Amino acid sequence: MKVLTVMPGLTPDAGAERSLFAMAPGLIKSGIDLHVAVLTHRQTLVPELAAMGATIHDLSSSSSFVSRIRALRRTLHAVGPDLVHATLFEASQVVLLSSLKSRIPVLLTWANTNTTPESH
Repeated sequence: MKVLTVMPGLTPDAGAERSLFAMAPGLIKSGIDLHVAVLTHRQTLVPELAAMGATIHDLSSSSSFVSRIRALRRTLHAVGPDLVHATLFEASQVVLLSSLKSRIPVLLTWANTNTTPESH
């Protein structure tokens, strides 16, 4: 199975990115052909992820929302994934609009933790 994961960035100080980084070796070992598209220049973890066997697609040169959609649409056509996984709101918007009419299943993860205590 070929999976394209789309992330706003890949830095060690963010939870969603650390989660992908922690899961990548197991996914690759289980036979997943893991592709990761990164939307911004925040790419600290990219070399290590590539060394694990993930294919990296740097979309950071596309700085506007519309150019990111076009760049990801080209990436979808080139990669031909069985599944597209978007993590966080910024990536989800781009993925949903890029994958219209593609028939590729999309999985969205909005992983946020409330850092302010809620009062009941």
